[in-house]
Amino acid sequence: MEPRAKSAGRPWLDGKTSSAGFTLVELMISTAVLLFVVAGVLSFFLSFTEAGLRMGFYSELESQNQQLYQEISQDLRDAETVLWVDAKTLVLSSKGIQTTYTYDSSSKTLTREETGGPSEVIAGDLSEFSFLAYDLNGNSIDLTSNLQAASENTKMVGLEGLATKSHPGVVDSTASVQSAVYMLRNKGNTSP
Repeated sequence: MEPRAKSAGRPWLDGKTSSAGFTLVELMISTAVLLFVVAGVLSFFLSFTEAGLRMGFYSELESQNQQLYQEISQDLRDAETVLWVDAKTLVLSSKGIQTTYTYDSSSKTLTREETGGPSEVIAGDLSEFSFLAYDLNGNSIDLTSNLQAASENTKMVGLEGLATKSHPGVVDSTASVQSAVYMLRNKGNTSP
């Protein structure tokens, strides 16, 4: 057999196998593996970022709820009279000062307004909210009818609702608004 002639300028045709470089198949496989690794790292990063955002939102909601409880508890304990407008509006009177709490479902806020003072938002992001009324014996009072009798018989008040924080691309963070039942210490003891 005759030796083959070398191709000038084309080493791949001279019959020798070159060990320098990678084949196309090797490059495709390594690129696919690299893409899977990058996708996994990116997925982990996005999940970690979303969890951080949700935890931050939840922390904000819990802090807001604690401030709400502190704000309203003192007014409820000091109240001498209670007037129910509905389950979303409560008017308290103490030492000649009227304080009105109103939940606005369209703006998802709870506001507090003292006689002659400005209305201030004390809680936002409330997707649901209502007041609960109880008599001296702890029986629930209906706030959908006969509000005058409800106002006279209320001796304890509670709060319930749901605070929700939303952000595009992130699952909503929610925190329950569920207070203790506050005793109206300065309100006269009326029996149902």
